[in-house]
Amino acid sequence: MVTVVVDLKKTKNIIVFCMIFLVILNIVSAECSDTDSGKDYYQKGHFVGTNVWEDEIDVEDSCMNDGTTLTENYCEEDYFKRETYDCSSAGLICFLGKCTEATDTDFCEDDEVGKSSDVQGSITFSENNEEKHARDDCSVSANLPNMLYEWYCDGVNAKVDEINCDGFCYEGTCQSCIDSDSGKNYDEKGSTKGSSGTIKEDECKTNILTEWYCSDSGLMQQETVNCENFGEICSDGRCVGNPCIDNEPQKDIAVRGTVHYHDQVGDDYCDENILQEIYCSGSEVFYDEIDCEEMGLKCVAGKCLDEDDITCEDSDPDNDISQLGIITIAGETQEDFCSGETLFQLDCKKNEITTDTYICSKEGKYCLNGVCKNCPQGTTYGGEMWCSRL
Repeated sequence: MVTVVVDLKKTKNIIVFCMIFLVILNIVSAECSDTDSGKDYYQKGHFVGTNVWEDEIDVEDSCMNDGTTLTENYCEEDYFKRETYDCSSAGLICFLGKCTEATDTDFCEDDEVGKSSDVQGSITFSENNEEKHARDDCSVSANLPNMLYEWYCDGVNAKVDEINCDGFCYEGTCQSCIDSDSGKNYDEKGSTKGSSGTIKEDECKTNILTEWYCSDSGLMQQETVNCENFGEICSDGRCVGNPCIDNEPQKDIAVRGTVHYHDQVGDDYCDENILQEIYCSGSEVFYDEIDCEEMGLKCVAGKCLDEDDITCEDSDPDNDISQLGIITIAGETQEDFCSGETLFQLDCKKNEITTDTYICSKEGKYCLNGVCKNCPQGTTYGGEMWCSRL
C-alpha cells in the first residue's frame, strides 16, 4: 500500500490559481454578437455567443404570452445576459421581440414579391398580434387535384387566391410537365408527368434507353439512346458501367480467368477434371463446363493443361506447422489456411495438391493466418483463438 500525504494549504492555493487562470482564459476567448447592439427594447435583436460557463447561445429577443413583457438578450463583457422589460411602462405592447405601438402590429412580407404560380413562395404576416406563416400549396382534396392556393400580401394584409392549374399542381406550383431527373439525364432513372396526368418512367430494352423529359415548351417527350455509344449498358432505366468485367474474355482454357461482378469475384476452377469457365455475357455471369480429359488434358488450378506442362512446388515441403506454406502449381499459388483450431497444410504429390490437417490446440497453440502460433509468455491457450493469463 502507498500512502500519499496532501498539503491542504498548498492544494487550496493551486485550486485558486487554476480558477483565476480559467476565468482569464474565458475572458480572452469569449466572443458574442447582438444585432440590436445591446439593450434596445424597440428593435428585435439576435444574440450569438456564449455564457460564463462557455455554453453556446443562439437566441432572439421575444415576447411573453402576456403581450407586454419583452425578453431582451444582450452582450455584457463578451458574455450572454438576459433581462425582462415591461413595455407597458412606456405605453407600448410587446410584439415580435420588441416594444412597439399597438397600431404598428400589422404587417405582411412576401418572399416571392407578388403572385407567381410557377414559383412556390411563402409569406410572413401578423394576426391577432401574433406572427404567422403561410406557403403556396396544392389542394389535398381528391375533388380538386389541380387546385393551387397562392398566398400573397395586399399591403399589410395576407390573402390567398385559388388557382385551377391548366396542367397539374405540384409542390405549390402549377406545372404542365415535371421530370424527376431534371431533363435528359442518362445516368439516373427518372419519371416524367405530363399535363394529362400521364406518368412515364425511363426504361431499358436491351441496351437502348428510352429517356422521358420535359421540353422547353412544357411538353412531355421521349428520346432513345444506345448506352453502348458511351461504352456502357442499359440497366434499370439508366446507362451504367458494365457490372460484369472479365479479365480473360477470350475464354482461353490454358489461362485462369477472373470475373468481377458488382462486389463479388469469381475464378475459373476445376471440378475433378471438368473446367468451370466463368465469363461475362452482357451484364450477366455464366459458366461453361469443359471436359479437359476429352482433349487429352488435365484440369488443374482453373486451367486445362498438358500433364507435361504441370509443375508443383511447395515452399514448405517439411510441413512445419509454424511456417506458412505456399504451393505454386501451373503458375497459380495457394497457401496453407486455418479453419478454427485446424491448420490445413497443402502438399505437392505427383504434380497435384493434397491436404493434411493438424489440430493446433493439441500443443496448446492457436491457428492464425495459416500457421500454428504459441500464446505469449505467461498465458495459455483457452480455446477459440483466445490466450488467457495463467
